[in-house]
Amino acid sequence: MQEANLGNLLTDLMRTRLRTDIALINAGQIRRSLEPGPVTLGDVLSVLPFDSALVTLKVTGEKLRQALEHSVSQWPNHSGRFFQISGLQVTYNAMAPIGSRVKSMLVGDVPLDVSITYTVATDAFVADGGDGYDMLTHATHRIDHQTPLRDLLLKALADGPLYADTGHRMVFENSFPSR
Repeated sequence: MQEANLGNLLTDLMRTRLRTDIALINAGQIRRSLEPGPVTLGDVLSVLPFDSALVTLKVTGEKLRQALEHSVSQWPNHSGRFFQISGLQVTYNAMAPIGSRVKSMLVGDVPLDVSITYTVATDAFVADGGDGYDMLTHATHRIDHQTPLRDLLLKALADGPLYADTGHRMVFENSFPSR
């Protein structure tokens, strides 16, 4: 589980297109990487095969913290529930007990405030509590956009070449020892 350049690209597309503070997608939605060079429709379909439509929500900082804790609750095992993120910087402590692994969170450059409500882009699967994200089913102001993530990627590819890098959105302290 780690930050991925394709995850950054996809969440940035979501956050920009849907004009939210934050974007979150579960890693299980991304089925493989994209290779540099020309990208075909078949490539995009193999990377993002699911039809789960994008949604926007209003989520309290407390529920957002809970969701990010849930994202890393399976460490050190790989899990499709692990979030790729945009609009956030999160520091995790891998050795902390489950439920207290999020050490700090910044929204933009400002520390997360558990009492503030943030706009969040995600997909219907996660918003409906998929992968155990039940805390997001309590979000308000849900808007279903009827567009799967792959449509955003296809539009961005049609607009010109894309480049994505890891942006140090996630910092991992005290990683698990090698097995």
